[in-house]
Amino acid sequence: MNGSNTAAGLMTQADYKLFQSMVEKIGFEDCDYISLERSYRFWNETFPGGKLHHVPIELHVPCRDPIDHIISSCSWNRFKLDCHDITDEELFRIVDSVCPVGKPRYNHILARDFDIKCFDFHKQFTKYIDYMSTRLHPRRFESVPFIPRENRRNNRNKSHECIWEREDLMQKVKAHLLSNENKMHHQYYQFCNKCIESEHDLTRSDGPYGK
Repeated sequence: MNGSNTAAGLMTQADYKLFQSMVEKIGFEDCDYISLERSYRFWNETFPGGKLHHVPIELHVPCRDPIDHIISSCSWNRFKLDCHDITDEELFRIVDSVCPVGKPRYNHILARDFDIKCFDFHKQFTKYIDYMSTRLHPRRFESVPFIPRENRRNNRNKSHECIWEREDLMQKVKAHLLSNENKMHHQYYQFCNKCIESEHDLTRSDGPYGK
């Protein structure tokens, strides 16, 4: 089932949460594809052992550039990073405390039970759809046209984001995110760093759907 984005375009946030709750109560037995933005615990609790009625479940993780992801979260939290004379300590505090990216949706423990693949976030509506179209059954009924939400809160202007002019800060942030496994938010970036362009990347550049 991949109905979360369509529903989000037509419903208020409160209605959408109710919709998700109803879907979870109904169950996922008739679903070929499940698309939900939930804590990593949801997958362990809903599909014990990484299976649904003894059928293994494969997880697909969208991987974003860590700098763009963090700065996008800063924008969402209405915080503007000041790159002038910023110390490493203050920079890392901002990354970990001021601009963390939501609830941790990935954790290394998922690999204990699930087969996990990744794909490039920027290819989600192109190469990733090409990949999934060979694996999902065509819809019997066409859905209503997708109506995207206007996200005015995160209306970014990259020309106003100073970090893109500071290669030294970008390298420090990346190194920080890839070095500390004790912080759950970091584990997502560590996974993506190893997965993108590997054999587990569904949209890798040398694969059939990455070109």
